[in-house]
Amino acid sequence: MVASATTISKLILTLLEYTSKFPEDCRMEQDALLGLIIHMSMAIPRWFQNDTSDTEEDIEQYAAIARKQGSIFEIMEKFFTLVESSLLITIPVKERIAFFLYII
Repeated sequence: MVASATTISKLILTLLEYTSKFPEDCRMEQDALLGLIIHMSMAIPRWFQNDTSDTEEDIEQYAAIARKQGSIFEIMEKFFTLVESSLLITIPVKERIAFFLYII
């Protein structure tokens, strides 16, 4: 239990660190940041279910975010990669999109 709590705490702190690296014009308000942290905390159990039901529409929407929000997208991709390697899971595209809905 302690190991799980420690991992989640580290992921939350890492998320805060990565969001602080966003460009000045995309700083998050406190409410959006809190929503993002709560979303991630509640999403972690879903990530362990290995949901691979991403649709073509999800993939297209994610590609559009990459094109429109390049610098933020790169930062978050690094975060997602870190989370996946820490938890040994794959974060579905639709879950990644949910993060961007808080951010942008």
